[in-house]
Amino acid sequence: MLLLLRKNDDFFVDKVLQLVRKELTCDIIEVNESSNIYVQVIDLDKRNVQLRVDDKLICFDEINLVWYQGGIFPIPDYKVDGLNKELSLQAIRFIRYEWEIINSYLIALLQEKEHVGNFFLVETNKLKNLEIAKECGFIIPHTIVTQNPEIVKDVKGQQIIKPIGESFPFYIDNVGYRIFTEKLNKSIIPDKFFPSLVQEEVERNLEIRVFVIFETQEFFAMAIINSSKDTVDYRSTNSQNRFFPYKLESDICIKLSCFMQKTGLDTASFDLIRDKRGQYVFLEVNPQGNIDMLNWCGYELEKKISRIIINKYKRTISS
Repeated sequence: MLLLLRKNDDFFVDKVLQLVRKELTCDIIEVNESSNIYVQVIDLDKRNVQLRVDDKLICFDEINLVWYQGGIFPIPDYKVDGLNKELSLQAIRFIRYEWEIINSYLIALLQEKEHVGNFFLVETNKLKNLEIAKECGFIIPHTIVTQNPEIVKDVKGQQIIKPIGESFPFYIDNVGYRIFTEKLNKSIIPDKFFPSLVQEEVERNLEIRVFVIFETQEFFAMAIINSSKDTVDYRSTNSQNRFFPYKLESDICIKLSCFMQKTGLDTASFDLIRDKRGQYVFLEVNPQGNIDMLNWCGYELEKKISRIIINKYKRTISS
């Protein structure tokens, strides 16, 4: 059995899964945010774990390979009845906490099995990643985290602000908004603000997205030319951005491989900048980054990922 933990509406995963299904005849169980989970039994003495996912029963003993693609086991559907509003909210918080413990135990069991991707590395620490990148020989932008406005004002040169973690969408009247990387306007810094990441703006020549497969030491790079000189984050501009395949120098590949080895990542998407002097600057890494966008360069990465899954599954059942 192949178990896939995924997010909804990931069309790249759909393409990979289609190729996997063509070659593997095993049961493939998908779990996403919309899945209906029912705990049949978790027997600690026998280590017997059985979950019902929608209409299918999963016995953990029968799982040969786990593919982590950003998903978790969603909390089972359960309504709290017969309590007043305040007690209902407290009961819901308690139930969610209980499920977090169950979910973390299930993930720990799955982590013992052969897997593609790593649940515990789905979200990595952006600050720690910058330190690791520097250890691997990359140039990194001058970066501070502060909530002191005077420190921000004293930093020389143009700065940018960006989320310390992942950017989550906000919804107002059913309209979604997302926080992108922006240039810092020092004239409107408030007296009080939450600890924020302030970073030196790198004068870019090219923005580069690289997808790395550590096992095969393959590096798929795409250069991005931002259509707007006024915006830092190309994602906040329109479709006039230009994308084309890019060949990385061997020393950059060595540094990326060093980063993968230190962090334990098997695949990841990196964001780099090639500055006006031709130097490569490390910005960040995303273990679950937008892989499909690199296919605009004709890489057909769904074939690469599906082959990793298929080969690993076959090795698992033959051993």
